[in-house]
Amino acid sequence: MAIPCGPKVNIELQSFTQTLDSMNASIETWATFATVLAVLAPKSGDEKFVDGKDTAYINAVAYIEYRSDVSPRQRVKYGTAIYNVLAVINPLSQGLFLKLLLQNAGDVPLV
Repeated sequence: MAIPCGPKVNIELQSFTQTLDSMNASIETWATFATVLAVLAPKSGDEKFVDGKDTAYINAVAYIEYRSDVSPRQRVKYGTAIYNVLAVINPLSQGLFLKLLLQNAGDVPLV
């Protein structure tokens, strides 16, 4: 079984890091730990009226080559779009590719 067909794009896999500055204040950032090729496919979307504005919520699936260092505690960045990783699935447990279930992080204004 191979990675599903489709146009491949570069995505960044990011993990959350927390450090202390010189005054012991917490600094929270997301750091890219890998850039990989992926087949990225939108799966569903929804519009909601939140805090007086229309907002879109987008779910997507990304297929990447198998990596042992990907987990739901991470996120994916594609261009300016940022997605939280909801689940990491290893189809048939063969270690050939991963299916990442994604949801956009934050609101996407419809303007």
